[in-house]
Amino acid sequence: MEFVRVIKGYDHLWAVKEPDKELDELTSLFERWNDADYLFQFFKNNIEDLKSYFKIEKISQAIHDTFEDSDALEELILTFPYTEELDTLFRPLDVTDMKSMEMTRQKARNWER
Repeated sequence: MEFVRVIKGYDHLWAVKEPDKELDELTSLFERWNDADYLFQFFKNNIEDLKSYFKIEKISQAIHDTFEDSDALEELILTFPYTEELDTLFRPLDVTDMKSMEMTRQKARNWER
């Protein structure tokens, strides 16, 4: 595993890249979020969560929402001047956290904004 710059020439955003994979994890994530076949299968496998937690009945609506959210997040993360202020968008990991923990679904969204 290595860390690669997401934006060449800038040190403020890095992603993990496995040596046997072509893409880093951030790029791979955005590709999956823009792949209708991948999303269809994901939402099909998680339909109960989609309905009960997100109150979305149609997989097509979830795919459409994911496309929109993915585009907005990708622009926010990768477009200047936002990329220079990522600490205002995300909470840095605490270096004192030494164990893996299950995150609640509330952690999936920034509810404070």
